[in-house]
Amino acid sequence: MQVWNQQNPSAQLTANFTLAFLTATSNKGHGKLTGGAFFLALEHLNANQSDDNIRLHFDYVFKDTMNMDTMAMRAMVDTHCDKNNVSVFIGPPDFCSNAAVLATSFDIPYMSYDCNEMHSLTRNMSDYLIINEEPSGIYVSKFIVSVLQGFGWKSFWLVGGAEGVTNVWADTTNILNSLATSHGLTLNGINREPLNDAYHSSKTSSHNPYPDIINNSTRKTRVYVFLGDYNALVDFVRALHDRTGSARGEYVVVALDDTKQQRNNKTSFLRIDETNRNVTSNDLEVFRNVLLLRSLQPTTEQKDFAKLVYEYNYQDPINLTKGIISAVPKLRQEAFYIYDAVMHYGEAVRQLIKLGQDPYNGQNVVNTLRSTYRKSIQGFNVYINDRGESEGTYALMSVASDRSGKLLPWMWPVGNFNVSSYNGSANYSPGDKTIAWINGKPNHEPQCGFDGAKCENKDKPWEHPLMIAGLVLSLVLAVGAAFLIFRHVLYEQRLDRLSWKIEFSAIELLDAGQVRQMISPGRPRKKVQSRWKAFLGSTDMAMASEQERERKLRKESLLGAAGIKVGVYRGSHVAVRMVVRKHVEVNRALKKALMMRKEMNHENINRFIGACIDLPRVYIVSQFCSRHSLQDILKNEDSPLDDMFITSLVQDLYKGMTFIHDSEFGYHGNLKSSKCLVDSRWVLKINDFGVGALMARTCLSPVFRATSLLWRAPELLRTGIPPPQGSQKGDVYSFAIILYELYGRRGPWGDTKLSNSDIVRRLRTEDYTKQASVPPFRPDTSVLQVKAGVVPLIHECWHPDPDQRPDFKNTIRLKLKPLQQGLLKSNIIDNMLAMMEKHAQNLEVVVAERTEQLSMEKRMTENLLLRMLPRSVAELLKHGQPVAPEQYDQVSIYFSDIVGFTELSAQSTPMQIVDMLNDLYTCFDSIVENYDVYKVETIGDAYMVVSGLPLRNGMRHAGEIASMSLHVLAAVTTFRIRHRPDATLKIRIGIHTGPCCAGVVGLKMPRYCLFGDTVNTASRLETTGEALKIHCSQECRDILEVLGGYHLIQRGLIDMKGKGKKMTYFLLSEDTSQRMRRISEERLSPGGWREQRCVSASNMDYNGKIFFMENGTVRKLSGDHYSRHQHLELSNDSAGCNHVTRHSLSSIASSGASGTVTSPSNSQNGAGVFEELAEMQCLLDNTRTKTVPATRSSLSMFSRDGLETHL
Repeated sequence: MQVWNQQNPSAQLTANFTLAFLTATSNKGHGKLTGGAFFLALEHLNANQSDDNIRLHFDYVFKDTMNMDTMAMRAMVDTHCDKNNVSVFIGPPDFCSNAAVLATSFDIPYMSYDCNEMHSLTRNMSDYLIINEEPSGIYVSKFIVSVLQGFGWKSFWLVGGAEGVTNVWADTTNILNSLATSHGLTLNGINREPLNDAYHSSKTSSHNPYPDIINNSTRKTRVYVFLGDYNALVDFVRALHDRTGSARGEYVVVALDDTKQQRNNKTSFLRIDETNRNVTSNDLEVFRNVLLLRSLQPTTEQKDFAKLVYEYNYQDPINLTKGIISAVPKLRQEAFYIYDAVMHYGEAVRQLIKLGQDPYNGQNVVNTLRSTYRKSIQGFNVYINDRGESEGTYALMSVASDRSGKLLPWMWPVGNFNVSSYNGSANYSPGDKTIAWINGKPNHEPQCGFDGAKCENKDKPWEHPLMIAGLVLSLVLAVGAAFLIFRHVLYEQRLDRLSWKIEFSAIELLDAGQVRQMISPGRPRKKVQSRWKAFLGSTDMAMASEQERERKLRKESLLGAAGIKVGVYRGSHVAVRMVVRKHVEVNRALKKALMMRKEMNHENINRFIGACIDLPRVYIVSQFCSRHSLQDILKNEDSPLDDMFITSLVQDLYKGMTFIHDSEFGYHGNLKSSKCLVDSRWVLKINDFGVGALMARTCLSPVFRATSLLWRAPELLRTGIPPPQGSQKGDVYSFAIILYELYGRRGPWGDTKLSNSDIVRRLRTEDYTKQASVPPFRPDTSVLQVKAGVVPLIHECWHPDPDQRPDFKNTIRLKLKPLQQGLLKSNIIDNMLAMMEKHAQNLEVVVAERTEQLSMEKRMTENLLLRMLPRSVAELLKHGQPVAPEQYDQVSIYFSDIVGFTELSAQSTPMQIVDMLNDLYTCFDSIVENYDVYKVETIGDAYMVVSGLPLRNGMRHAGEIASMSLHVLAAVTTFRIRHRPDATLKIRIGIHTGPCCAGVVGLKMPRYCLFGDTVNTASRLETTGEALKIHCSQECRDILEVLGGYHLIQRGLIDMKGKGKKMTYFLLSEDTSQRMRRISEERLSPGGWREQRCVSASNMDYNGKIFFMENGTVRKLSGDHYSRHQHLELSNDSAGCNHVTRHSLSSIASSGASGTVTSPSNSQNGAGVFEELAEMQCLLDNTRTKTVPATRSSLSMFSRDGLETHL
């Protein structure tokens, strides 16, 4: 935060300000189209230096909020915390409630330019440091009152928003109610309608509330004030026009147009689809007595301003891509608000400086802008009230007309408002355009009042003879009409009493588990608990398996089949299909079709149970088939479709189609494999016909529509508007495609290279006559390996001439009989049992394959976890035990990094750096495997290792880290960089001993992490160390002295950041024999640490092998061999050959650091000596890689007695 220092008033004042511009240029944000206004305003602000005594400079910081609330808040925090000295936030848009709270906490003003949610702030808006340049519709009330007073309307009916929806229109309704009362206006009535806030199309819905509102209010008012969504206003105005009829001219509607108008579409206020039809006079008549308050449009030269804004849009950082059209696109309204926000802020800070106040104080800036008029780039002044919101400036709009009174398809301004600079009140003044009233300006009430009490002539109507005659005639006509209506109602009630009408509340939808239990009602399944649950957590497990559960849910509850779910209705399992329809006309024809479909009963027809029409949703309830559709079965490679299964399914299909063709429906019209369902008994049932008016989809993608037409006959495709039910010959063609799909199992058109759209296009354009020599375009039947009669039957069924195709009842039935011989038995029960037996055998094979796949995945999961965490921690997780953080009294930590890594990175490519680090860390990892240590992590060029956890190892941790450090340092001296072979790699190493805490941290990519001051001290030792040296702390050195065998020199007191001065040492070398004696002693001691090491079994130092000689054979030492031993030494001569030398026990003390191995006397060759000597040689080779001063590296191991004597 910058601090304002008041300078000498006589001297020139200079100040710098940084504006943080936050907008969304990606993820469908509008910043690409409006962001240039910020940079245009910034240029004008820096250029406007009219006052010579004040020189201001305005800079900026830009952030892309990506149209997400989290990114917007992060952008505000980043710009504030990155030491940019941000003076003001210009944006972010849309998330202004949270942004206002955050900006206020930073004491930085927030200039919003696209905000409609300030009502959600928990406190008064004046408590936050926000200025909203976008006008809020909540302040339109004073303009509406001004309109009512200007036209002399003293009473009105208010249709507003309801509480608890969005509260935007509810607040405006409350303010208008209170303001009208204070100005002496009478509120005849009020309706609070939730549809005004949360609007969806209700024109054809039975729940449209506006006709009832109008019926209840037309006898009580003539003036309506409508506050709500503009689409809801359109429905209200149309309902008023329909209900009032010829008296429409007596009513007027005053409303707010809250939409951001498209200036290139003048007729958008009518909300009609102009692509399908032109605007008619009837469309305009509906809006004739409608007065709209619309935000005043900018008077600035649009093309010049838009051109300048888009010039900046095409530049960095907005980087809008130029289109092919050279014309400047239409400018969005937000661009004006962005420009005003920048300019108003500049005016405010200049005004504060002149007054001698702090311009960097957010409260000062906000207070300067509130309750003031400010000039706008739009060409007029805007008023910012005491809450910091722009109240906007409006114009009164009406339908335009020419001199002859003919209505024109646009609206023009018929009045303006003068806003008082003293109290902000609005006064209406008529414009130069006329209003095209229907019958002149309406009055706010009839001449005699709504009840006729104001008329002096109070004669009663029934006293006039003509009126009495009219009443009698009307009564007779009413009785006759009532009789006819009564007969019609009785007939309609008969239709409405049919069982097809279902209440959705009577259906109980099942979840995936219930569906599985229903399909496979065997013994109850045990709930399997994952052994990693304690580690992963319920949230991550849910996220990890979300896609898998969704896949299973779709399969088991039929969600993948056009939105079908499984439920229970009156004790029976049913399939419930939901179809979204904006409008369904439940007429007599549809009711009759539903009744017929309900009464159809056949073994191969899927039973239609009923329908629930609850717009915009329609639920179709039918019999549930557990094996889904024939299409699903064909796609499943595990399905057992042999000749017997296929023949049985084909027989069911033609039986069902024969029944449909003989019924009153006569056709199916949309026959395909997805409409053929299979129940648990493998019986095929035909579905989805007869109720096409309910299930027809109006919005299908071209790809999905082309796929759905692959089964349709060519003559129906060529018809512009095919009959909804199709035709019988069209069903026969679809039957042929299904036969091909059944026998080929490669889809309805096989392995064709054509897309579905290309197939449909060729079928539509096919011009085939009876004499054509070229065969018709059909799927390739040469790939089918079937009985002789199948392919000819398929060709006959998809014959290009519909009249040549066979029918189901006679021809197809006769041609299918030979195909069924030898496959289907005469007994239905025998057929069913045979089919079920084959299906069960196939399931056994599938279950075995899935079980093996599951076992393999389980092993892969466990191996992956063992690579991420120590084995002891992984074992706890495998047994379902929680891994709690643990405190360790003493551990040793190793840190190293590469000297000059930054310079090396600058001179190398990223891939070369990655290859170098991979080679180096691979070398380090191979060394780490030889010690009782645990590799914690690598960060860039830093390498971190610890010893003494997760399994404690006494005081050995310091020795393990020290020995490993010497080994690493020796390996680095011979390491060569691939892309720079002549360069020498140098590292710094720091080691330290102390307490720490360790545990598993995180759920995403979890790590076993260390915490404590010991970690920081080890890191400081590494950073203050020298190249190719091991920097050791006093604590670590003390333990190494106790262990013995390590050579260190004192470096002196070193000043470490945050630690003060500390005495440190350099580790030079080690005595290998001391380390080996330690290892042997701990291995031979009771309760040794053989099985407690934390590294892998490839560590040669800890492979658990102690060697001795018995009866001439080299053996591994066990617990029974603690008596007499001799000393066995393995070494290499100058030629590289191995030699074995025996020494007596007395030579142990004299050998010292030479490195010897004890063994019994009695030397002679044995059967296993070479195998064991080879293992010992591997151990010696590993030891020779360490940097030690001895001239000879060898391995010494002692018995318990021998070791005690030596110590």
